[in-house]
Amino acid sequence: MLFRSNKFLFFFFLINWVLLIFSLNTTPNEIFYFGQSLHHSINSLRILIPLISSFIFIVIFGVYLRNNLINLIQKKNLISFLLILIFMFQFIGLFTTADRDFNFDNIYLPILGISSLIILTLASDISKNKKLFEIFIYLLLLFSAAVTIIVSYLTIKKFGFYGFILIYNFIDPNDTFFNQVLPRVTGLARMLGILNIVIIIYAINKNLLKNKLYLFFILLLSTILFFIQSRGAILCFYSVALIIIFFQLKLFFDKFKLFIVIFFIPVCFHYLLMSSEIINKSIQKTIMEKYQIKLNNSMLKSGTISDLDMLKSRTISDLESAKQIELKTYKDDKIRLYTNLSSSGRIHLWKSLIMNFDKKKIFGYGPQADRFLLGYGLEKELGFGNNVSNAILYTFGSSGYFGLIIILFIYFFSIFFLYNKIVIEKILYKKNKFIEILSVYIIVFVLIRSLFENSFSYFSFDFLLFTAAIYACDWKNIYFKLSLKSK
Repeated sequence: MLFRSNKFLFFFFLINWVLLIFSLNTTPNEIFYFGQSLHHSINSLRILIPLISSFIFIVIFGVYLRNNLINLIQKKNLISFLLILIFMFQFIGLFTTADRDFNFDNIYLPILGISSLIILTLASDISKNKKLFEIFIYLLLLFSAAVTIIVSYLTIKKFGFYGFILIYNFIDPNDTFFNQVLPRVTGLARMLGILNIVIIIYAINKNLLKNKLYLFFILLLSTILFFIQSRGAILCFYSVALIIIFFQLKLFFDKFKLFIVIFFIPVCFHYLLMSSEIINKSIQKTIMEKYQIKLNNSMLKSGTISDLDMLKSRTISDLESAKQIELKTYKDDKIRLYTNLSSSGRIHLWKSLIMNFDKKKIFGYGPQADRFLLGYGLEKELGFGNNVSNAILYTFGSSGYFGLIIILFIYFFSIFFLYNKIVIEKILYKKNKFIEILSVYIIVFVLIRSLFENSFSYFSFDFLLFTAAIYACDWKNIYFKLSLKSK
């Protein structure tokens, strides 16, 4: 078949994967701003082109399935088909919810998610090039490195060193770069954790743990990650780090050295620094400067002089109150892992979504149902937000009972797969398997994160990383008999 033999398919899949990565953090509304400025035009194309290519892929996939459905499922695409089913149930859930509109704002994430799964499925069946999935992961890692550098630079530029070392208190969810809202601090910490795992695995796989440069970078990223104080990201990273130390490293000295670099030094350094009165005064001064910057920005946006006076009196009052709250928050949260273990409100959000869910909604409420179900009431007043922060509950709210059953199957198959990779195949001890070992750890990282973030349950960075890792680590399909079948 000509479609199978065309070499340009490699680059065709690669280009579309890049388009999907660049579509992250965009919305369909930006399409209408095309032509207003260079930033607006680029952001508009970032979402428009992937949406167009997604429809093309869906048509191609529909034609291809006519004669290849069983063949595709029998290879290593079971998880992809299960995720596609979840997205399909979300469409049904949205369509059957009278209070929600069936428009691009509500369906673009499942469309992009299905498109990415189709790319992975067709690439595994047509391209026959395993290197393609490795490149997919490297592109995502490059993207995460670029985002991390940009956010770090902007934070240091705006608030200096003290703002950066306690970025959890200083990163502003309304800050933008290239007319795009910057990632949340939890997303930034997630990227740092994954990048650190990449360095650790590479150093182990290439016998470079004795190299001081690699140890320095591992220590640096571990320290920055702990200073960010995102408990979820730290839990994910430390969980993976413990697996690496106890399951992959053989020599006691290497285990001890990595434990000191990853755990002991960052935790002790953070505790000592946050206990310093001089550091605390400097950070509190930076907090006051932060709100002065907000005041200046608000005043610059004002129109007439009378508006300026009115804005100044109102803004100073508002920002003074916010500043005092921020100072109190800093004092309470500067050592969040030691003293503040239950401030996120996640348990309340989980209960609220279940309580607000109409048990008759078999197919759920459609994509981003948590924003619909948690966008009002006590959870909004308490400032907990409208993100349910759990992949299982997000899927339940978005695609109902069928979606809940499917995502539980995905967890079960993934855990069984990881057991076979780590315990049966002993992949962690094999040389020249860097990308495959890394993919195993990525799956572990994302699965743990999905317990307190929506993570891979919708089209996102986690989703692309999780699905690409499944294909890159030579996934062998798992059947209901719980046996591994060779390709």
